Amino acid sequence: MKNAAQTLTLLAAGLLASNALYAASAELRYGFKDGATYLVKQQYHDVSTTVTTMNMMGQEKTLESRQNRSTSSSWQAKTKRSGNSITLDVNYGKQQGGDRWGDPSSGSGEKIYGNSSAQVTLDSQKGMVSLSTKPADDPIVDLIYRSRFFWMPRLPTKRLKVGDSFTYDYTMQSGMVTMKGEDEYILDEVSGGNAYFTVESQMLTVIDYSKMYQQQEGLPEGAGQMMVGGMTLAHQGEGAAIFDLKEGIFVEREMKTAYTSKKSETPGMMINRMNGTTRDRWEMERR
Repeated sequence: MKNAAQTLTLLAAGLLASNALYAASAELRYGFKDGATYLVKQQYHDVSTTVTTMNMMGQEKTLESRQNRSTSSSWQAKTKRSGNSITLDVNYGKQQGGDRWGDPSSGSGEKIYGNSSAQVTLDSQKGMVSLSTKPADDPIVDLIYRSRFFWMPRLPTKRLKVGDSFTYDYTMQSGMVTMKGEDEYILDEVSGGNAYFTVESQMLTVIDYSKMYQQQEGLPEGAGQMMVGGMTLAHQGEGAAIFDLKEGIFVEREMKTAYTSKKSETPGMMINRMNGTTRDRWEMERR
C-alpha cells in the first residue's frame, strides 16, 4: 500500500509539473472574428539629425538640420472569415482614436489617406497573404498600408515554450522605397491569457531618388536620369509585443529603434549623413 501511495504521489506530481509546463507555453494563431470591427492605433516619434555637404561651383558647404516630429493615427478594419482565410477591409481615419491618439480625420493625414482604403487577406498562421489598395496606382498609399501589417508576422507552426523564439523576415517595396527587415520574437511569459514577447528588430531601407522623378508627370524626357544616387538607412532596435491568445491578435507592440545612413548622395552635388531614433507604438482592439 505504501509503495502504491508513493507511486500515485509521483504520478500526481508529474501531472502537475506537466500542466505547469503546458501553461507556460502558447500556440499562436490569428483569430479575427467573422463580422467584427477592429481599431488599430499608432503613435510614432522620430528625432533625427541630418548633415548635408554640398559642392556648388567648386565651393563646399555643410549644413546641419534637426528634426523632431510626432504623429498619431487610427485605422478601422472590418473582418470576413472563412476557415483559415481572413479578409480585412481597412479604412483610415473613420473613427477618432481619443485624446491620447489625436483625431486622424484632420490635418495632413486626412489629405494623404482620407479617400484611401485597402483589402488585406491574412492566413491564421502565415499572416498577410495579399494586399490591394485604392487608389491602386499610388505607390505611397500602397507602402503605407503594407507598413501597417508587417507587425502581423508569419506565426510558428509549433507550440512555443517560454524561452523559445521565432523569426519573421519581410520585404516591402513600393515606388522608390524598398524595406527589408527581420524581427525575432522571444517568448518571455504566458499569463492571464496573454503571451508576452521581447522583439529584436533590424531593417534596411533603400531609397532610389531617380524613381521619385520618373514617377512625376510633366518632366522633360530623361529628367529621371539627372537625379541619381540614393539613401540607405540601417535600423536596429528592441521592443515588446503582447499576443492575446483568446482573441488571436497582437494587442500591443512598441519598438525603440536607432538608425543611421550608410549612404546618401547625389554624385557631384551633395552628400547627406543622417542618424536618429524612433519610438513606434501600436495597439489593436476588437470593438
